[in-house]
This record gives sequence, C-alpha cells and structure tokens, in this order.
Amino acid sequence: MEDFKVWVEKAQENALKLCSNEINICAHVWFDQEDELYLAHCLEFDIVAEGYTEKEAEKNILKAIVNHIVFCVANGNVEKIMNPAPREYWCKFYFNSKPLREPFRFTENYTYGNLKLPFLHNFISTVEFNKSVSHAKA
Repeated sequence: MEDFKVWVEKAQENALKLCSNEINICAHVWFDQEDELYLAHCLEFDIVAEGYTEKEAEKNILKAIVNHIVFCVANGNVEKIMNPAPREYWCKFYFNSKPLREPFRFTENYTYGNLKLPFLHNFISTVEFNKSVSHAKA
C-alpha cells in the first residue's frame, strides 16, 4: 500500500498539469460467468477482474480501473489510459447483455482504502455494468 501512496501523490501532481479539461470517460463493464468465477471486463481499458460473486468481481474491477488510471496519470501517460477491448466484447456488451445495476459514479470525494483521490473524477465519471444474457436472472 505504501507504493500505491507514492503513485497517488505523483498522480495528483500530474493531474493538475495533464488535465485542464475534464476527460470524463464513461466506462463499460461486461460480466460473464465461467464455472464458479464471475468475470468483469472493462471495455475501455481492456482490463479483466474476477471474483467468486458478482459483487466481488465488481469490487475487483473498480480497483483495477482506479489502479490503471492512477498509474497512467502518475507516469504522465494519459494517452495510454484508453486501450479498448476487441470488437467482439463490445458486441457482447451491447447485443447480448442487460444492465446489472445502476451505474457506479466516481465523485470528487471518492476514496480508495484510506486515500482520497480527488483528481480521479476528472478522468472517469461513471462505470456501467451489463451482465451476459445467458447468465442473467429471469
């Protein structure tokens, strides 16, 4: 966690320099289930997380998104934040899934553990969650 604090400090310094205009990405996460694991795939960043429950997979993908943005901003690599998933996953999200719940909203008061990340909402505003229709509850 100590290393992450250093990345957050760098990211907060760089965010002021790099982001005079808000980017405000709305991320899309597609959930699927393989055997006993739930997979969460963030399509804008092509990041995948897993969990034994949907809630655990959701928590893990949000952590992965935050880590990705913090790392890119801390290193001045804002152009590397976006790394879209292949087209097939976007098609699954839009054509073979349904909304899982209300979108998650990042705010200026968002905290990660005991760290406050006020710059984060300048990069990502919301995360929408869709679940594979083949595993959706009726």
